[in-house]
Amino acid sequence: MPGRTHASVTWRPMRPPRVQLTSLPSGRVTTTCTSSAPLSRRSHDTSTVRGATLRSWKGHRFLVEAVVGLPESVGLVIVGDGPQRDVLEVLVDKHHMRPRIWFANNQRDVLPWLQSLDVFALPSYANEGVPQALVQAMLVGLPSVTTHAGSIAEVAIDGKTALIVEKENVSALRSALERLIGNESLRKTLGLAAREHCAQHYSYDRMLDRMEEIYRQVSGRY
Repeated sequence: MPGRTHASVTWRPMRPPRVQLTSLPSGRVTTTCTSSAPLSRRSHDTSTVRGATLRSWKGHRFLVEAVVGLPESVGLVIVGDGPQRDVLEVLVDKHHMRPRIWFANNQRDVLPWLQSLDVFALPSYANEGVPQALVQAMLVGLPSVTTHAGSIAEVAIDGKTALIVEKENVSALRSALERLIGNESLRKTLGLAAREHCAQHYSYDRMLDRMEEIYRQVSGRY
């Protein structure tokens, strides 16, 4: 119509500003990882340890099932406690594994437990960052079997610092454990490489250095 003004509006989606995220895992004091006296061994020749809060996504049930199929000379120590404790106890009893699987409850100092054992297993399948339990085991020099759930790949490099298996795969977990248990040379090689890697990248001093570096970048002082 005469005299009417028409206007057009163009809609453009708002884009949030770019944000840089930096992952900064908690560091460990590496000097304390070799100071405790190892516990005396149980009756089994080879022991596997799993230390963490007993939650479903930590994969303890897969580890129990894997150990069931290993030789009777292999035992499992589960250090920690949590919501899955009763479920795991039922599973252990179902397989008549009480003589080979022990629940050590929560421990204020886990180092003696780690130092007394041969292999560390962390078969998590979800909700992981860089697990402190795994870093601590590696700093002790324990060879580890784990998955690449969450950010575990940052610390566990397959065939170099750990053996990596598919998540929720009992057969693959058992095979990796068998491989380590039957190969002392491989255990030593992985354990030493794991300790070196974690001491270099996940020590308390390294964490403080990275925090200082990040603060300098944010404040504009390079």
